[in-house]
Amino acid sequence: FYAVSLPPITIQDYLIRIMTYSPVPNNVLLSIVVYIERIVARTREHPEFQSFRICALSIHRLVITAITISSKYHCDNVYTNARFAKVGGLTMSHLRDLENQLLILLDFDLRV
Repeated sequence: FYAVSLPPITIQDYLIRIMTYSPVPNNVLLSIVVYIERIVARTREHPEFQSFRICALSIHRLVITAITISSKYHCDNVYTNARFAKVGGLTMSHLRDLENQLLILLDFDLRV
């Protein structure tokens, strides 16, 4: 999840970009807050996940990946991975890899 350098866009502007080019319903946005809270709790409880930290180098990728996964789980009509990857500034293969990592961090539990 970690970028090599700080992204040139603030997380607020990044969210605005996502909502401009691939708007998602409010329940998707609310679910990513729950997902992030679960990740924080899980990294505290399980030593094998303690190397993952949410910081300025990881938050952008975490957000776009969580939105992608949450959209697939909660919505009937979903943008493609290509769309989310383009809006998020990632390649499709990188987004796919991040999805797998996030699902493992969430223990594949996407219910809210």
